[in-house]
Amino acid sequence: MGEIIAIANQKGGVGKTTTTFSLGVALRKQGNKVLLIDADPQGDLTTCMGYYDQDKLQNTIATLMSDTIYDNEINAEKAILHHKEGIDLIPANLDLSAIEFSLVNAMSREFTLKNSIRNIKDNYDYILIDCMPSLGMITINALDTEVSKLKLLKQEFMNQRYSLQDKVIKYFPEEIARLNNKIAAMEEDTVKLEEYTKPNKDGFSPMKIEGIIYSEKQDAGKKLLECVQNLKSMEEKDIGEYRGFNMTVSFDSFSKNIKLKLKNKFSYSIDLGTDINGNITRINNCLENIAKDIPTEREKLDNIMFQLENAKQEIQKEFPKEQELKEKLQKLDKINAELKINDNDHEMLGDEQEEKEERQTNKKSPERC
Repeated sequence: MGEIIAIANQKGGVGKTTTTFSLGVALRKQGNKVLLIDADPQGDLTTCMGYYDQDKLQNTIATLMSDTIYDNEINAEKAILHHKEGIDLIPANLDLSAIEFSLVNAMSREFTLKNSIRNIKDNYDYILIDCMPSLGMITINALDTEVSKLKLLKQEFMNQRYSLQDKVIKYFPEEIARLNNKIAAMEEDTVKLEEYTKPNKDGFSPMKIEGIIYSEKQDAGKKLLECVQNLKSMEEKDIGEYRGFNMTVSFDSFSKNIKLKLKNKFSYSIDLGTDINGNITRINNCLENIAKDIPTEREKLDNIMFQLENAKQEIQKEFPKEQELKEKLQKLDKINAELKINDNDHEMLGDEQEEKEERQTNKKSPERC
């Protein structure tokens, strides 16, 4: 979503148009995609960018806002003019003055401009709005577009903050406890493994399967295949022990493989194949990797603890643009208040006109006795 900046000042001749154009060109030279919107019926920005005969422009910001007000199909692309400096412009002309009056009775009038450019705002890095020198509805639309963007950014910021708070309270402590327990269990398993590893001259430690101890690798491998040959149940079946670890097997209906689990303080799983010697090699590799995997688990623990400390700091931070949002909201409230007073003045003038007409009617009516 592009950064939306409204250049606004109630006083005329203070350089709003020059600032808008110069800032737009500077941002473009930095490699940004920039859209300028002329929100002044005088069309000074449009003129500044070389479009002098504004009355001949068929598509302007006024036509887009009109389409929005009357629920017509909005095609903002058709109103975009491409300048030689590499920046785009949505121009304005005197038709925008009529839109100012139409906005008085329009639904969601403060969001008309924002809705008019909804489909193109993500195409730009920056959208600069050159406002008219007055506190009218067009200016409110420009400011409200900025405020809406800041509110959205704040909502995203708060959502991330709440997510971090939940992690600080629950996820990180649970993950730290889980990793600590896993590392402690793996360390105990390495001690147990060393204690129960008693290899013969071929390097094979005895394997106990269904109560029978097999000292030869070939015999143990054959018996292991016999135990799992007709296994179709997903329930774990206890088949024996090897190097201090209990062995259970089960059928994985998803992968259609036989799973062998080695368990002492922690559990380690492998897939069994059809090769006699290959299965024994897989089991030994799994057990030998326990000690090798402990440093990796410690790194995970350190990373989680770092994330926890970082999250604690992040949730203490305030929304970085809070002051800017506050100032723009105050400005918007002030403008709305002034417009409300003006609306009330118009209502009073309307009442006075009705009273005047009533007095004139009474004068024409016959006098009563």
